[in-house]
Amino acid sequence: MNREIHIADFFFFALFILLIIEFGKIIAPWFGPILAAAVIGATFYPLHSWLGRRMPRLSASLRAAVSTMVVLVFFVVPLIFLGWAIYAEAAKLGPVIQKASSAIAQWRSGPITPKVVWLKSLQSWLYRAIGLLPSQFEKNVVAMANHLLAAISAEGAKLAQNILLFILHLLVMTFALLFVFRDGARYYKFFLELLPLSPDAKRQLSQRFYGTIIGITRGWGLTSFIQGILAMIGYFIAGISGAVILGLLTAVSGLVPAIGTCAVWIPIAAYCLLRKEYLQGGFLLGWCGLVVVGLIDIVIRPYLVGRHADLPIFWLFFALLGGLEVYGAKGLILAPLVIALLPVLIETYRTKYLSSH
Repeated sequence: MNREIHIADFFFFALFILLIIEFGKIIAPWFGPILAAAVIGATFYPLHSWLGRRMPRLSASLRAAVSTMVVLVFFVVPLIFLGWAIYAEAAKLGPVIQKASSAIAQWRSGPITPKVVWLKSLQSWLYRAIGLLPSQFEKNVVAMANHLLAAISAEGAKLAQNILLFILHLLVMTFALLFVFRDGARYYKFFLELLPLSPDAKRQLSQRFYGTIIGITRGWGLTSFIQGILAMIGYFIAGISGAVILGLLTAVSGLVPAIGTCAVWIPIAAYCLLRKEYLQGGFLLGWCGLVVVGLIDIVIRPYLVGRHADLPIFWLFFALLGGLEVYGAKGLILAPLVIALLPVLIETYRTKYLSSH
């Protein structure tokens, strides 16, 4: 009898694990949109609850549909205004882009340095600093220009495909978000019931999970948005063309740990300095270094993220940095969750399995 029970248990768990693995394979292509729907649903669930209290006569499906539409409007309307601003700025950037394209074409057909003042200054500085010969400098710059053009051409060829894929993922995310609002709380409670842990451990895991989601999405997104706005203001004051587009790029780059906004404003400031526009370059270095990075990254971001996530900045930094390396963009959410939930399980292990010895 014991042998039969043992075989039955082994068969059950083997089949159970196999089905979970296969289910993961089925969901894997759409994991990104589903994760985005779960994160957005958790972030805006208080809004969904508030709307439900204001519309008690509506069915659960209709309340979820209304909440989904409100969230989409919350994201879509700013994107429409942003698109309009980018379109307006693109007209100003057109002559600059055309001039840059003509310059690159001329560079590839002859010597580069004599035609560009700041490149000549950079060549002289590199020769004095590290002894880089003019011929080597020319060769390296041409190679970088060719590589950049090839990369732009390759991305342009994939642009239509990426746009279609983005639209498809957006539709899948919207569909999943509808069910997150309607059934998310029930699914979440059901999952917690399946965990073979004490009620106290389940409560701590639930609080850590929700707090981390809220801390990362609201804190990281809000601080990056603020950085983009402040950087855009700095670009406007410095008279940089395409300030709106550069501000958007700064906000997006602010989502990337370690590199952050420096990936945008440092090259722009360096370009101004190389062109001997010392006032603009110095202003950008001071404004972005002290306000965009110093104030926001060092003061505001840790407060907004850590207030909900309850994670030390040391572990949060390495969680985001390592998460991007392991999971890609999804690591911004998955890695902090791992770091946040692990201490709860360690404490459960310590109290349950070590206290008796």
